[in-house]
Amino acid sequence: MSVPLTHAVKPPGTSELMEIALGEFFQHGISPDFVPRVGTTLGVERRVGTGVSVSKDRESLLKERFPPRYKDPRKVLARPAVVVDRRGRILVWYLPGILCQERNEAIYGAVHILQPELKTSIKAGGPWRTDARYFRDGDHAGCINLSPAWFQQARDPFTADLEVSSLLKAPGNGRKWVEKMQDTFALVNAISNVLHPDQHDIGKQAMEKLRKEPNRVKEGNRAKDVLTGWTSVFSAIAIVLNRETPTHRDMQSPATGLDVMLTVGPYSEAWMVLETLGVDLLYRSGTMVALSGSLIPHGVECSEVGRLCLSFYMRYAVHENLGLNLMEYTVHGGHHS
Repeated sequence: MSVPLTHAVKPPGTSELMEIALGEFFQHGISPDFVPRVGTTLGVERRVGTGVSVSKDRESLLKERFPPRYKDPRKVLARPAVVVDRRGRILVWYLPGILCQERNEAIYGAVHILQPELKTSIKAGGPWRTDARYFRDGDHAGCINLSPAWFQQARDPFTADLEVSSLLKAPGNGRKWVEKMQDTFALVNAISNVLHPDQHDIGKQAMEKLRKEPNRVKEGNRAKDVLTGWTSVFSAIAIVLNRETPTHRDMQSPATGLDVMLTVGPYSEAWMVLETLGVDLLYRSGTMVALSGSLIPHGVECSEVGRLCLSFYMRYAVHENLGLNLMEYTVHGGHHS
């Protein structure tokens, strides 16, 4: 099922997209206090993780305390669904087929702009996100991140300056790709306003504040040009081409927020594995998944080439630097927690 662009960009506050997309509502019955208890065990609570990986021992402890509801067999989802805890807090949105074919092809076609940067991102060994072992096509693959204002990896957000990501600092392929993606940014903004209104509003406030005060970012004059062209409410985007993704958590993402992932391309089948929930999502081209990346371990299995993922995410440290409020959990029925 495809949701036409005309539905996806209706004015903020509409619930029509939710009504169109949710052919099935799936309530995953995990324990009533799953969110605060898992958050405390991980060290993320309602704010944000430390940015460090979770040890295998701690993951094992979590599996013992919170065993998946579905073990043998695992729950397979192929229709639109929402995963919530028993308090109604939304942990995962699964929206297969939400992108029309035209949008799908436009997103996949534009990635050629970034081909040189993607290719050089792959390394032998090192962090798994760019480790050559996980990529299916070394000549047409890679993983890069773009942001108009973030803290460089391993920098202390309490002492470091916000910076423009390296591929956007000068006119080049990064900025060309951002310009090409304006319609897609608008579409993702509109959908995110339905999925998590509080997150959308805080992200929008962050971008507006940075545009008004570009000197908050290192090399403010350069940042001003980038911020003018960055129309997404998300502070960063990962572009991932032809990679299998091991199960992981995104520990720098706000526990109360949702990372939004689009998968596109000419491949035929892939699976998003939500190991600790005992749920597998059919992850075909044109699918959107939004989930709490720090609370829900997730990975992707795909043996084919021709798959591109765009992952839109926010960093609480950026919002904290700007003096913005912490976003709340979004709750099924439109309330916050």
